[in-house]
Amino acid sequence: MERRMENEPLATRQQKLLRPKSAIPQPFHLGNRRLLTNSSLLSPAAPFLLVNPDFSQMPVVKALAHTVVAPAIDYWKVTMDIKKGAEVARFKVVRIFNPLHVLGNQISVADIESLKIFRLSEHPLIRPHIEGMKSELIKYHALVMSIKPLDQRKDAKGKDTFVLSDWWRCNSGELPHFAFVLRAVLTNAPNSCPPERLFSMFNASFGEDQQSSFGDYLELAMQSQYNKRNV
Repeated sequence: MERRMENEPLATRQQKLLRPKSAIPQPFHLGNRRLLTNSSLLSPAAPFLLVNPDFSQMPVVKALAHTVVAPAIDYWKVTMDIKKGAEVARFKVVRIFNPLHVLGNQISVADIESLKIFRLSEHPLIRPHIEGMKSELIKYHALVMSIKPLDQRKDAKGKDTFVLSDWWRCNSGELPHFAFVLRAVLTNAPNSCPPERLFSMFNASFGEDQQSSFGDYLELAMQSQYNKRNV
């Protein structure tokens, strides 16, 4: 095609270059091996071939950035917002049990009510404690404010020494309702990975010749293996 254009008269080639935008092949079209650097020919989302790109032209830079980032953004939206949307929502709700999150984002009664996203919130033994969390909000915020700033928590290597489990172990007596609901939330699996891992361990531990094993023996064997694994 390029050889044909070289043999064409100059006036003919100029007319082709002045064709309307709709008549010009798209920058990524297989039949067009030239990079279109004219800003009027590139939309913000237009892909293009990296053939002698002119990165001094802002439309070219924007098109390149969009071409590189757009697939990742689409994957994130489909995976996190659609496929894993419910799991992500549960993770966001339980951030109220992280004192460091509360330190920068003061929580309210509405945040506690958001725990209804968990089915365990309707359990007769758990629901009263969720209601009781509302009466502990002021004390919770006071305890959170007593946490040292990050620069004072760092060790000699610059690592944050704050340990979430230690904080709750020290303050669970001051926040009995928060602590009770936290234990219930921690037993909830946000996805199917833990039970699937347990089934894999069970199949690797017991065969057909052990089908008559007692249930308490199977349970003890699984608990012992699971608790000793660093998972």
